Amino acid sequence: TTPTEPQGVSWCSWSNPQGAIDGYRRFIQRDRYQGWETFGHDPEAYIRHIVSRGYATDPNYIIKVKNLLPQARLLLETALNQPISADGSTSQVDQILIDLSSSNELIVYAKAGELTISSLKSAAKAEVAHFLSRHGTALRIKASPAVKVIAEQDLQRLTTSSFDARWLQFWQCLDGQVVLLGMVNGTPVSAVKSEEPAAFLKFLSSHPGASTVQGANLGSSLDWNQFGNTASGPDPDPDPDHGHDDHLSHDDGHSSSSASLRPRIQWVDGCRNFSSRNGKPIDAIVLHYTTSRSVDGAISWFKTSTGDKAVSAHYIVGLDGAIFQLVKDSDKAWHCYGFNTSSIGLEHVAQAGDRLTPAQEQASSALLRWLIDEYRISPERIYGHRWNPAEPGGPLAQALSGELRRNSIIG
Repeated sequence: TTPTEPQGVSWCSWSNPQGAIDGYRRFIQRDRYQGWETFGHDPEAYIRHIVSRGYATDPNYIIKVKNLLPQARLLLETALNQPISADGSTSQVDQILIDLSSSNELIVYAKAGELTISSLKSAAKAEVAHFLSRHGTALRIKASPAVKVIAEQDLQRLTTSSFDARWLQFWQCLDGQVVLLGMVNGTPVSAVKSEEPAAFLKFLSSHPGASTVQGANLGSSLDWNQFGNTASGPDPDPDPDHGHDDHLSHDDGHSSSSASLRPRIQWVDGCRNFSSRNGKPIDAIVLHYTTSRSVDGAISWFKTSTGDKAVSAHYIVGLDGAIFQLVKDSDKAWHCYGFNTSSIGLEHVAQAGDRLTPAQEQASSALLRWLIDEYRISPERIYGHRWNPAEPGGPLAQALSGELRRNSIIG
């Protein structure tokens, strides 16, 4: 027993590395460690965050832990270079496996035989590339049955065009090889087919305009109609699924078929401030204002803010009614601490005290109407940011109420 652990310290052991990973994940989900998902890529910011929540009374705690970080990084690098198998022997990564989660999120595994050495669940191209480069000993890449097989006729049509890919997508072939497509909307504009991980690492680095990578699920399809029919090429909107996941389940386990038309939304690439919803359905909308009258400034901040200041939202509505999307609906944006996992974040370009412009009110109402239908959200679950979720509304929600009522969304 110690002063901080009066009941004594409990020790755990696991029979294999995966058990230790699963156990640690349960451990870090406890309330006292809240926030680790947000600060997962910035250890120093996370340490400052938990100290600010009263985690440690030692005034030198942050300095002490920061001094341990170089040693921790060295241990991690050593472990990655010499992975340890379940029986204690070292194993070398020999293959990469492309897989999808139950909610169709991309997962990349580094494996030594049947043993999983490490894994990455991320749609960020930079993180996938870094993961592949870390496991340079892998000789082969393959895909799980969850990744869709590309049709032979589609495989034969693959060519390299002059258009820059906006996002990337993994498929697999009947012969076992993996295909990575460079995409604009649903149209392939470049491709690589190989069994060698190095070929995919090269392909990732050759597409600076793309920042996201996905895996083709069983419902995915390719759209060849955009080329050859227009002189200008494909629509510049690079969002592959219009910002939401058609396979995201609702409370009844079925996807909705929206009765409201989706308004015109411009996808903005490059925001990395998001994380997984971990399978939780969308059931609320939180309304915000940006504190400035510059839509470009708001977009830039969501794309560049880092550490304990990292924030984002799914949508921004400009003064002229233009709607921008930075985070897919199926991902969790970081807009309302403690309420992000099940909500959509909707920002409005405005300063404190501003009223919405008529164009903003109309655009926001159209977007809300579509979101409510798409995800079957009760109008009672539309909140203002600084209002307790138990008390719906707030000034921004009230400002919208006239247009919402006129369009029969509420009341």
